[in-house]
Amino acid sequence: TPGIIFTHTFATKGNYKVIATATSASGCPASKDSFLLHLRTVQANFTYTTLLCKGTSYAFASTSTDEFVNCYAGYTWSFSDPLMSKKTTTSSGSFFTFNTPGDQYVTLTVKDINGCASSITKHVKVYGTNAGYSINDSSICFPSTLTFTDNSVADTVIVVWRWDFGDGSPQYLGQSPPPH
Repeated sequence: TPGIIFTHTFATKGNYKVIATATSASGCPASKDSFLLHLRTVQANFTYTTLLCKGTSYAFASTSTDEFVNCYAGYTWSFSDPLMSKKTTTSSGSFFTFNTPGDQYVTLTVKDINGCASSITKHVKVYGTNAGYSINDSSICFPSTLTFTDNSVADTVIVVWRWDFGDGSPQYLGQSPPPH
């Protein structure tokens, strides 16, 4: 009778050739139908450099596991930063540029040819520095001597300042340049 549902639970992953054989009471030869079933376990994972700086492109590589590389149907990368778009690709590696410093989350979802999926989310820290300065006078007349004040901010300690005044004078290395 068509439409009878039969369930079977496979004990291990692997390749299985499922064969259904139907024999009628008429004495005619049996009819067979078969299907090759690929049962896999997909486990998402990825690697990246741990020093991520704002505005720099970095490689992220899937190290997800599946028995056969040809079983992957796609990799989807998602980000907690709303300025970054989700990216789906058939390649196991991609490059990403973070433009917002701070704590963020990256999620990789791997899907196989059977539609099975696995996801992993990792915390990443994006570092950033924003150079800034102010001057002591808004009305600049020639000749003038100006005092520059460093207003740079960073999420770690700033260790190098380089001041170039654009007039051919030597660059000044240090947080607070002398009046110029």
